[in-house]
Amino acid sequence: MALIAVFFVMVNAQQLPPNRGDLTVAEFAQNYNYYNKLLNLGNSYLDKNGEWAEKAPSAGSYTIELGYIEKPEFSFTTENGYVTGLSFVVEIENNDRWLIPYDKYIVPASLAFSGAQRGMGLFSKAPMRIAKRIKDNIFQGFRFTDAGIAFACDVEYSGYIDTMTFLMIPEENATETYFSLNFSMNILK
Repeated sequence: MALIAVFFVMVNAQQLPPNRGDLTVAEFAQNYNYYNKLLNLGNSYLDKNGEWAEKAPSAGSYTIELGYIEKPEFSFTTENGYVTGLSFVVEIENNDRWLIPYDKYIVPASLAFSGAQRGMGLFSKAPMRIAKRIKDNIFQGFRFTDAGIAFACDVEYSGYIDTMTFLMIPEENATETYFSLNFSMNILK
Protein backbone atom coordinates (compact mmCIF):
# COMPACT_ATOMS: atom_id res chain seq x y z
CA MET A 1 0.00 0.00 0.00
CA ALA A 2 2.88 2.37 0.79
CA LEU A 3 4.34 1.67 -2.65
CA ILE A 4 1.07 2.74 -4.29
CA ALA A 5 1.07 5.95 -2.26
CA VAL A 6 4.68 6.71 -3.24
CA PHE A 7 3.85 6.06 -6.91
CA PHE A 8 0.79 8.36 -6.69
CA VAL A 9 2.89 11.17 -5.17
CA MET A 10 5.61 10.71 -7.82
CA VAL A 11 3.10 10.92 -10.67
CA ASN A 12 1.56 14.09 -9.23
CA ALA A 13 5.00 15.59 -8.61
CA GLN A 14 5.67 15.41 -12.37
CA GLN A 15 2.91 17.98 -12.91
CA LEU A 16 4.95 20.62 -11.09
CA PRO A 17 7.67 22.50 -12.97
CA PRO A 18 11.23 22.80 -11.66
CA ASN A 19 10.93 26.54 -10.91
CA ARG A 20 8.21 27.90 -8.63
CA GLY A 21 7.18 31.37 -7.47
CA ASP A 22 8.23 34.47 -9.40
CA LEU A 23 9.94 33.48 -12.65
CA THR A 24 12.65 35.16 -14.64
CA VAL A 25 12.51 34.60 -18.40
CA ALA A 26 15.29 31.99 -18.03
CA GLU A 27 13.31 30.14 -15.33
CA PHE A 28 10.15 30.28 -17.46
CA ALA A 29 12.18 28.78 -20.33
CA GLN A 30 13.37 25.95 -18.06
CA ASN A 31 9.77 25.26 -17.03
CA TYR A 32 8.62 25.38 -20.66
CA ASN A 33 11.34 22.95 -21.71
CA TYR A 34 10.40 20.64 -18.84
CA TYR A 35 6.79 20.37 -20.07
CA ASN A 36 7.83 20.19 -23.71
CA LYS A 37 9.94 17.13 -22.89
CA LEU A 38 7.36 15.62 -20.50
CA LEU A 39 4.64 15.90 -23.16
CA ASN A 40 7.02 14.80 -25.95
CA LEU A 41 6.24 17.80 -28.17
CA GLY A 42 9.35 17.88 -30.33
CA ASN A 43 12.93 19.04 -30.58
CA SER A 44 12.33 22.77 -30.22
CA TYR A 45 13.19 24.36 -26.91
CA LEU A 46 13.56 27.82 -25.42
CA ASP A 47 16.99 29.18 -24.60
CA LYS A 48 17.61 31.30 -21.48
CA ASN A 49 16.36 34.40 -23.35
CA GLY A 50 13.03 32.76 -24.24
CA GLU A 51 13.99 32.35 -27.91
CA TRP A 52 13.70 29.19 -29.98
CA ALA A 53 16.53 26.75 -30.45
CA GLU A 54 16.61 23.24 -31.92
CA LYS A 55 18.01 19.99 -30.59
CA ALA A 56 19.22 17.45 -33.08
CA PRO A 57 16.79 14.52 -33.29
CA SER A 58 17.82 11.34 -31.50
CA ALA A 59 19.52 8.77 -33.69
CA GLY A 60 16.93 6.70 -35.50
CA SER A 61 14.03 9.05 -34.71
CA TYR A 62 11.99 11.07 -37.17
CA THR A 63 9.52 13.91 -36.79
CA ILE A 64 6.64 13.97 -39.22
CA GLU A 65 4.51 17.11 -39.33
CA LEU A 66 1.06 16.50 -40.76
CA GLY A 67 0.49 20.15 -41.47
CA TYR A 68 1.85 23.65 -41.30
CA ILE A 69 2.66 25.58 -38.16
CA GLU A 70 4.89 28.59 -37.50
CA LYS A 71 6.83 28.87 -34.27
CA PRO A 72 5.39 31.78 -32.33
CA GLU A 73 7.65 34.51 -31.04
CA PHE A 74 6.95 34.83 -27.32
CA SER A 75 6.71 38.36 -25.98
CA PHE A 76 7.28 38.59 -22.22
CA THR A 77 5.88 41.21 -19.87
CA THR A 78 8.10 41.62 -16.83
CA GLU A 79 8.09 43.60 -13.61
CA ASN A 80 11.29 43.89 -11.56
CA GLY A 81 12.84 41.17 -13.72
CA TYR A 82 10.00 38.65 -13.22
CA VAL A 83 7.53 37.44 -15.84
CA THR A 84 3.99 38.69 -15.27
CA GLY A 85 2.64 37.83 -18.69
CA LEU A 86 3.34 36.26 -22.05
CA SER A 87 1.75 36.74 -25.45
CA PHE A 88 2.21 35.93 -29.09
CA VAL A 89 0.46 36.58 -32.38
CA VAL A 90 0.54 34.33 -35.42
CA GLU A 91 -0.79 35.41 -38.79
CA ILE A 92 -0.71 33.11 -41.81
CA GLU A 93 -1.92 34.22 -45.23
CA ASN A 94 -2.42 32.25 -48.46
CA ASN A 95 -1.23 28.94 -47.13
CA ASP A 96 -2.36 25.88 -49.09
CA ARG A 97 -1.33 23.32 -46.45
CA TRP A 98 -3.27 21.94 -43.50
CA LEU A 99 -2.89 23.92 -40.29
CA ILE A 100 -2.13 22.07 -37.08
CA PRO A 101 -3.17 23.57 -33.75
CA TYR A 102 -1.02 25.79 -31.62
CA ASP A 103 -1.73 23.83 -28.44
CA LYS A 104 1.76 22.31 -28.84
CA TYR A 105 3.07 25.76 -27.86
CA ILE A 106 0.21 27.10 -25.73
CA VAL A 107 -0.16 24.12 -23.37
CA PRO A 108 3.49 23.88 -22.24
CA ALA A 109 3.71 27.68 -21.94
CA SER A 110 0.52 27.77 -19.86
CA LEU A 111 1.65 24.94 -17.60
CA ALA A 112 5.13 26.45 -17.23
CA PHE A 113 3.61 29.72 -16.05
CA SER A 114 0.63 28.49 -14.02
CA GLY A 115 2.54 25.64 -12.36
CA ALA A 116 4.94 28.16 -10.84
CA GLN A 117 2.21 30.19 -9.15
CA ARG A 118 1.74 30.20 -5.40
CA GLY A 119 -1.02 27.87 -4.35
CA MET A 120 -0.26 25.28 -7.02
CA GLY A 121 0.29 22.15 -5.02
CA LEU A 122 1.17 18.56 -5.55
CA PHE A 123 -2.46 17.48 -5.91
CA SER A 124 -3.80 20.48 -7.80
CA LYS A 125 -6.15 19.68 -10.65
CA ALA A 126 -5.47 23.06 -12.31
CA PRO A 127 -2.86 21.79 -14.81
CA MET A 128 -5.30 19.23 -16.23
CA ARG A 129 -8.16 21.77 -16.27
CA ILE A 130 -6.01 24.35 -18.07
CA ALA A 131 -4.71 21.88 -20.68
CA LYS A 132 -8.22 20.54 -21.35
CA ARG A 133 -9.77 23.99 -21.79
CA ILE A 134 -7.03 24.95 -24.25
CA LYS A 135 -7.17 21.71 -26.25
CA ASP A 136 -10.99 21.71 -26.40
CA ASN A 137 -11.11 25.24 -27.85
CA ILE A 138 -7.88 25.67 -29.77
CA PHE A 139 -9.43 26.73 -33.10
CA GLN A 140 -12.41 28.53 -31.56
CA GLY A 141 -10.50 30.63 -29.05
CA PHE A 142 -11.06 30.92 -25.32
CA ARG A 143 -11.04 33.19 -22.29
CA PHE A 144 -10.80 31.88 -18.74
CA THR A 145 -9.01 32.37 -15.45
CA ASP A 146 -7.34 29.66 -13.40
CA ALA A 147 -4.47 29.49 -10.91
CA GLY A 148 -4.46 33.30 -10.63
CA ILE A 149 -3.87 33.78 -14.36
CA ALA A 150 -6.10 35.21 -17.10
CA PHE A 151 -5.81 33.20 -20.33
CA ALA A 152 -7.08 34.56 -23.65
CA CYS A 153 -6.88 33.27 -27.19
CA ASP A 154 -8.61 34.95 -30.12
CA VAL A 155 -8.77 33.07 -33.42
CA GLU A 156 -9.89 34.32 -36.83
CA TYR A 157 -9.79 32.40 -40.07
CA SER A 158 -11.22 32.29 -43.56
CA GLY A 159 -10.76 29.88 -46.43
CA TYR A 160 -10.33 26.92 -44.04
CA ILE A 161 -12.58 24.12 -42.90
CA ASP A 162 -12.38 23.49 -39.16
CA THR A 163 -12.47 19.69 -38.95
CA MET A 164 -13.26 19.90 -35.22
CA THR A 165 -10.35 17.55 -34.59
CA PHE A 166 -6.70 18.39 -34.83
CA LEU A 167 -6.39 20.32 -38.09
CA MET A 168 -7.82 22.96 -40.35
CA ILE A 169 -7.93 22.15 -44.03
CA PRO A 170 -7.96 24.78 -46.80
CA GLU A 171 -11.32 24.91 -48.56
CA GLU A 172 -11.17 23.19 -51.93
CA ASN A 173 -11.96 26.30 -53.98
CA ALA A 174 -10.47 28.92 -51.67
CA THR A 175 -8.61 31.61 -53.58
CA GLU A 176 -7.23 33.06 -50.36
CA THR A 177 -6.71 31.71 -46.87
CA TYR A 178 -6.18 33.58 -43.65
CA PHE A 179 -5.47 32.41 -40.10
CA SER A 180 -4.77 34.58 -37.07
CA LEU A 181 -4.21 33.54 -33.47
CA ASN A 182 -3.58 36.00 -30.64
CA PHE A 183 -2.69 34.32 -27.31
CA SER A 184 -1.95 35.93 -23.95
CA MET A 185 -1.74 34.99 -20.31
CA ASN A 186 -1.26 37.42 -17.46
CA ILE A 187 -1.09 37.20 -13.70
CA LEU A 188 -4.26 38.65 -12.16
CA LYS A 189 -3.61 41.50 -9.79
